[in-house]
Amino acid sequence: MDEEIKNLSDKIAELLEQRNFRQIKSLINDEMPQDTAQLLEELPEKEMPVVFRLLTKQNAADTFVEMTSDSQEMLINSFSDAELKAIFDEMFLDDTVDVIEEMPASVVKRIINTSDAETRAQINEILKYPKDSAGSL
Repeated sequence: MDEEIKNLSDKIAELLEQRNFRQIKSLINDEMPQDTAQLLEELPEKEMPVVFRLLTKQNAADTFVEMTSDSQEMLINSFSDAELKAIFDEMFLDDTVDVIEEMPASVVKRIINTSDAETRAQINEILKYPKDSAGSL
């Protein structure tokens, strides 16, 4: 981890202890998605979703695609269906497909079930699932 990210990580840990979410929101939304992803992945698992929810919708989507699949899965499991839909609605379709390809079946099903019919059809087309197969949902 580079020095800037380490310093920011320490600052966010301090702000989390103080429950100063407004300051955290200001700090993380000024960072590049790659840096934010790295920063989030340094946080304790219980704090990651808290800080992630402070990102703007577009920053959240951009950051999400930069995270490891393990971190993505952990976040997906912490999201409500509305939060999950909001994140994936902001993502490019190819990024959505990339995430889906790395997830276990139960997570894929949840992502697809929260997608609208048009997005679901596009995902199925890209993944080439047969129309009536379990994967096509």
